[in-house]
Amino acid sequence: MVKNNEKLGASIAKNSSVFFFGTVLDKLFSLIAIVLITRYLGEEEFGIFNYALVYISFFAVLIDFGTESILIREVSRNPDGGGILIGNNILMKLFLTASAIILSFTIAKFADFGYEKEILIYLMFINLIFSPKLPTLKNSFEAAFKVRMKVGFPVLMNILGSIVLLTFVVIIIHL
Repeated sequence: MVKNNEKLGASIAKNSSVFFFGTVLDKLFSLIAIVLITRYLGEEEFGIFNYALVYISFFAVLIDFGTESILIREVSRNPDGGGILIGNNILMKLFLTASAIILSFTIAKFADFGYEKEILIYLMFINLIFSPKLPTLKNSFEAAFKVRMKVGFPVLMNILGSIVLLTFVVIIIHL
């Protein structure tokens, strides 16, 4: 029993360290990207960019709907049925994503945000679907790793996502 507790303690310490340092790296790359975007766009354009980002973030909450913690708990309780639970969660998130897209586009159209903001909102939604930064489908896939206390892969994916974001920002700025 003592050996199991020692293994569990070591696993928790390792995962906590990986998560902490990975999150610091992820945030650092994201901060650099935001600083570059801010300098490139200037005050007015960055304000429009931020407006669209906040607008999309409201709908990201609808897509997540607090399912990640429930999914992790239920897969932990029933590891054999984990695949079915994760699959159902993915289907639910696809439905919620489609609903959020329709709702946000409809609101954007009727609110008359202007052409520039509408286009930016549409582009941001593409980011919402594929971004490792926002809680869309990625949380469903990460649940399988988190249940097994293997946070290295999800943390690595977040860091790579930040590096890709930073790379795109640098490329776009220098075009």
